[in-house]
Amino acid sequence: MVEIKCNISGYTAGKRGGKLVFSLDVDQAKRLESVFANFRDKPLRVQIDVDAKERLKQLGTITEDQRKKVYALLKEISVHFGETVESCKESIKQVYCSTRERQMFSLSDCSKEDATDFIEFLVNFCLEYGVQLQVNPSQYMTDLQKYQLMCISNKVCCICGKTGEIHHYDAIGLSHKRGDPEDEATLRKICLCRIHHTEAHNYSSKEDFCRDYHIEPVLVG
Repeated sequence: MVEIKCNISGYTAGKRGGKLVFSLDVDQAKRLESVFANFRDKPLRVQIDVDAKERLKQLGTITEDQRKKVYALLKEISVHFGETVESCKESIKQVYCSTRERQMFSLSDCSKEDATDFIEFLVNFCLEYGVQLQVNPSQYMTDLQKYQLMCISNKVCCICGKTGEIHHYDAIGLSHKRGDPEDEATLRKICLCRIHHTEAHNYSSKEDFCRDYHIEPVLVG
């Protein structure tokens, strides 16, 4: 019997069966290839032993996609301020931990929840300090409503990232007064630059505008 250590990287199940995908490091892959070379046309019996504790830990740990998003944002920020990615990472992590009143963490094994919160912090940082991103900041977010609130708070267009102004998605009727705190709290809003604001008013319908730009109007408490 040959023992190979690996990680489960994917699993799908359907009516006709399932598919289990394993990921191996280079050395383990070479060992497995040498075994399979002698049994390519013969049936194999495979025994799988799962380390449940380790697997649960992996499921709750920062994903590779989250890590890529973090470093993509850090790279954009470092270019904006003329710093290296590493120095930028350390300084921003310190600001984040101070703001969140939490201990320093590692991007190699932090939790998914902490990674999500850090990504949201980085997106908000970019909006606040005018860091121009190569892609729409919403692409980094899992909570689009939270992104819309960030844009409104920082007065940034949620579509292009330019300086924005408030667009009232819900029309202000005769019974509402613009600027009245109680009335304003019941009206959904979007932050748009002058160009996109004008486009929104000229669109066939506000629903189509939001659908085309993947926008979700929000209430501002």
